[in-house]
Amino acid sequence: MVDDPDEQYETVDVAEYVGGRDVASADRMVLSQLKYSTRHAGTAWTAARLCQKRVKKAEGKADSERSVIADLATAYTRLRDDHGDQALGKARIALVSNCPGDPLLLESVGAAAQWAAGQTAPTTVALKAALPSDQAAVIGTLAGTIGQRLKSAEFCRFLQLLDLSTTGTMGRTALARAVKSGASVLTPGHGLDSANRLFDLVRQQALPGSGRGGVTAQDVLATLGVADLLDLYPAPSRLEPLQNPLPTVGAEAIAAAVTANIGRLTVAHGDAGVGKTTAMRQIGDHLPDGSQVVLFDCYGAGEYLSVGEERHTPGGSSPRS
Repeated sequence: MVDDPDEQYETVDVAEYVGGRDVASADRMVLSQLKYSTRHAGTAWTAARLCQKRVKKAEGKADSERSVIADLATAYTRLRDDHGDQALGKARIALVSNCPGDPLLLESVGAAAQWAAGQTAPTTVALKAALPSDQAAVIGTLAGTIGQRLKSAEFCRFLQLLDLSTTGTMGRTALARAVKSGASVLTPGHGLDSANRLFDLVRQQALPGSGRGGVTAQDVLATLGVADLLDLYPAPSRLEPLQNPLPTVGAEAIAAAVTANIGRLTVAHGDAGVGKTTAMRQIGDHLPDGSQVVLFDCYGAGEYLSVGEERHTPGGSSPRS
């Protein structure tokens, strides 16, 4: 992360790939620029602040002028030029910061993106004409700073990818607490140790000479000392998929008993093989609209008998569902 805005920074600080390890193989991706401030954490990101030009410093010497919005636009153009329109279709370009986003800025970018998404040939002029005057002024400020980096239609497309929802995120201390809490939920009994391992994994990746492979899911699993995602909480259901199941009388009877005894425990029982599991998976069809059914698969296809499995223990601080 860059602590202060006048220090040297890169166009993209973190690239996240979902479903793959690179642009080509990923189903979704997020290219983020990280801006963390200790001195001005309460200063909002406005259009003016996004467009404020600062001089990049290289080896103590002044280099080129750049702004945050121009850097985000550069990430867009590099992605487009290197990987084509297909990559743009699955990407988001995000500003991640502990500083909050100005409400007018967020509303303006959101409204602009929504308008552009419904147009076949959007232009900046038409976009500003379609927005209220205050929002149009914000979009005009952004467009004026980006200048010739993006043509009119490309600027509208860029706004559809621009994600400012991760401004105003928690500070470092709060984030560290959240990681420790999350690690405790994933690996009960090893929360603090798991969190420290994850911190060290990221720290090592940030060091010079660590390579450019990034952190993968397998890296995280190895760091936590587990072989598979199934070893982490919450354990996924192992119920076999139902192919065109026949409606069961039991499902309707159970649903009727539940709705007639709101707030009380209802127990459904039956001999092996009568279809208890199938009935439980169909009761949602007979409950009132807005009802939610949560199936706790404590049996786990018999895996509850395996050493280390805790599907049979729904209580405690870290239930598996």
